[in-house]
Amino acid sequence: MVNYENGANTRETILNAAANLFYQKGFHETSLGMIASAAFSSRAAVSYHFKNKHLLMDEIFARTLEQYERKFSIQLPDCEQKSKAVINSYVYWYLICGDKKYRRMFFQWGSKIDNRWHTGYEQQYNHTLKHVQDSYFACEFSDIDNGCWDTLARGHMAYLKSLIGSVPFQRLAEYDFLWDVRWHYGDCSEWREPILQARKLLEQIQIAELASALWPPVPENA
Repeated sequence: MVNYENGANTRETILNAAANLFYQKGFHETSLGMIASAAFSSRAAVSYHFKNKHLLMDEIFARTLEQYERKFSIQLPDCEQKSKAVINSYVYWYLICGDKKYRRMFFQWGSKIDNRWHTGYEQQYNHTLKHVQDSYFACEFSDIDNGCWDTLARGHMAYLKSLIGSVPFQRLAEYDFLWDVRWHYGDCSEWREPILQARKLLEQIQIAELASALWPPVPENA
């Protein structure tokens, strides 16, 4: 039991140290050695619990999502699942747009995922783009810039990143959300009402408090 408890404590300390370093220094700039030093542990211990930085970050985000779900259920206990999915996108882009350190960390962590769009997906990507555009305007979201779709075809996340600071996070969230819906499920038309409902709920919720459940996942002095 003692050994198990020691191992669990070491694992938790490593997670806390990594979370703070990834946020403060950046995901790419943080090494396993730096994490070991901040956790008052050894590189071998870090490697024993987590084979690499991506697995470490995966677990950090899994933990923050649990915190987020608890806080969401308190703020919006009766929210329908589809509207909740849209609000989740609002919260994510609220953090991305409002916190430069979070944005750097998150985009660095996801850089390998972004690269897949440049390796053979161009035709599918443009096909998907056209349907997202059609579905978005079919939903009568007239506030969306008609010219954005051609640029989106040259890189989804690259384009969204370029809009940070000049476009409200709500719009970026809706671009991103409907893109994912179309890519994975093939149809956006049934999401009109959930998005309109989510827009109304956004005026009622404390989005900063919701976002705080996602990051930082540990106290500042941890």
